[in-house]
Amino acid sequence: MKFTKLSKPNQITFKTFFLTTSLFLITLLFTGCDNNKSSYTITQDTNVSKVPGLSKYVTQEEVDSFSFRYWDIDDEREYRDENKTLTTLRHYLKQKDTNKVLNFLKEHNLSVDTKFLHRLTPLMYSSFYNDLNTSKELIKLGANIRAKDRYKLSPLAYAVENNSTLTAKLLLDSGVKFDELTQIQYYLKPPFYRSMKNIIVDGDDITIIYKGKWNTDEHSKDETEPFEYIVVCNFVELARIVLESGYVPKRLEYPETIQGISEGHSRNLDIEFSVFSRLDDIPNHEQMLDLLLKYNVYGGELTKEQLKMAYDRCYKWYYDKCFIDDNMKCDVYKFYEEEFALEYNHKMFRAYCSTKNSTFKDIKEFFRYANEDVKYTNISSFFSASPKSVYIKDKNMTLEELRIHQYKNTKDEKTKKHIETYFLKNYKNINKSTNKE
Repeated sequence: MKFTKLSKPNQITFKTFFLTTSLFLITLLFTGCDNNKSSYTITQDTNVSKVPGLSKYVTQEEVDSFSFRYWDIDDEREYRDENKTLTTLRHYLKQKDTNKVLNFLKEHNLSVDTKFLHRLTPLMYSSFYNDLNTSKELIKLGANIRAKDRYKLSPLAYAVENNSTLTAKLLLDSGVKFDELTQIQYYLKPPFYRSMKNIIVDGDDITIIYKGKWNTDEHSKDETEPFEYIVVCNFVELARIVLESGYVPKRLEYPETIQGISEGHSRNLDIEFSVFSRLDDIPNHEQMLDLLLKYNVYGGELTKEQLKMAYDRCYKWYYDKCFIDDNMKCDVYKFYEEEFALEYNHKMFRAYCSTKNSTFKDIKEFFRYANEDVKYTNISSFFSASPKSVYIKDKNMTLEELRIHQYKNTKDEKTKKHIETYFLKNYKNINKSTNKE
């Protein structure tokens, strides 16, 4: 029984241009050197049309895109050239000190919409930091609730990207429509099954440590569709606030495959172009699914045919004769990963598709299966690719150490050969080290 199974196709939801841009800049550098031309220094504020010759190598769109993706409102390194007055005010905004903010504006005769770096306003900062009191006072003083900075980001955009629920609700209650948001940064990194960092196996319990824990993405913060971002990050309260405001999610521009549904279709299913298609890769997806169904969000329907097809896939994938025949022994190599795979396959089979001619009764039952299936697929892939990062608690060793230990101590030659062929093929000195012992 194979442990490493087919992984989910590459995600295409968020347009990632970092590699392309880096290669472009390298090309630009070497082109300038090879032709003995003046070098170009490109910054966030570069106007391509005003730099002679630069348009041959880069467009204004590319400069603006790069600037947008690497802008971070909360990174002090962005403010090296900021004057002392604005720095003081910005720090008061970050500290959520309403009195100091209001007094500072008054004492320095500053407008409530005074412009910071890149045309940011005080309300953008207070919205980002989820400072309800300061935001209320700024709005009372006439702050522009729809102001845009040089990146076309508004106070609501900054509130949404940082999951600032209090200020997001305030802005929506003050008259801003969620439809007005055309783009936001993919600012926070949520946990995904496809972004595992470490795994701890403790008997039947599997603890996954993710690379993303809603921490700031220090690299490219790509442009993303606002409500899709909320769902992908599993910001349930923020999603509730947005839907309660009357927002109706629309068909997304980019489709996403869904494990168990997309196979065999023409890739034009409504659910693939909806936020529902993001739910199979999200830990603890249930509350978000319930909320989307409650508001009848676009794409939340599956036909009986689709549910049956998904069920049949589950049955075919996880079925083994030994699971239904008590007299049949499940025959696998006596090796940790093979036994783990057998146990997990049996668990999936019993939990979701143990009856041959049955079906999933509804979309909630389907997503319970699909989410667990994606989780298992990624655990499987992680075991295979990162054994040093998997800790087996009852063995007190990593999966890599356990592989070597079992290889060295097994007396069954077939098992030994299997381990060497499929799990230790990159360990060139394994036989030498074994012989020395």
